Amino acid sequence: MYFSPNMASGQVRRRFPFLWLNIMGVTSKSAKLRNHLSLQTRRVIIERVIAGGERSFDLLLGILTFVNWLVAKPAGYGVPLLTLIQGSSLPYG
Repeated sequence: MYFSPNMASGQVRRRFPFLWLNIMGVTSKSAKLRNHLSLQTRRVIIERVIAGGERSFDLLLGILTFVNWLVAKPAGYGVPLLTLIQGSSLPYG
């Protein structure tokens, strides 16, 4: 995804709030904040995407950011969420 050099971080946050949440979680140096934001992300995925069936470009970008961050972690960390996402994929039509 390309962000114009003229785009302020506040504009990204307003336009893509879920992506912003994940960017903040992935880039945070605080383990406590990362864990808090990770739990918040999981809650949004479960409530809005899996249970609610919501679809948006913001959710897609946020999920891709989050899942790629999980894959980059040591083996075994985050596997339950990846399994949940893979096992609950529904056909779109």
